[in-house]
Amino acid sequence: ERTGSIVSRVITDISQAAQLVNGGVVAVVMDCGAIFFGIVILLFISWELTIIALAILPIYLLCLRALRPQVRHAGKLVQRSIGKISGNVQEQLAGIALVQTSAAEGREGHRFRNDTEEHYDRVLHQKGLAAFTETRGESLTKLGTAAVAIVAGYIALTRGTVTSGELIQFVGSLAGM
Repeated sequence: ERTGSIVSRVITDISQAAQLVNGGVVAVVMDCGAIFFGIVILLFISWELTIIALAILPIYLLCLRALRPQVRHAGKLVQRSIGKISGNVQEQLAGIALVQTSAAEGREGHRFRNDTEEHYDRVLHQKGLAAFTETRGESLTKLGTAAVAIVAGYIALTRGTVTSGELIQFVGSLAGM
């Protein structure tokens, strides 16, 4: 491996580890707590509607599990391309006198341009996958809310056990999670 690539990888890994420690763990704990208390509140409002709302969760998890490897692979490709760019730049700067004496500035500039274009394409692909994954998650969330509204309307019409106020309270609590 080139030293520039190794340095880039170390810096990226340290940055990601710091982000995980500083915000990731706290966010996961807070989200888990919010979900737990949200489910408890929803159960107090209506256990039937809570089950309907949670029925989407397995589909959501399957979708996330299916798309995660693609997003992870795209992230590795982005990291590899930035390492390649860093390695090449470091080598070019270290041997700048040799590059200049052999009149290779044009070739090195062309290589740098190709490397950055490759990196740009990989970043676009990664962002596209991330947006696709996020869109699927949002769609499933909205589908769950729609299913709750439909079932609550049906229960209200057939049994009269769910009032419009309870439905509004339930959907509002569901949206707040």
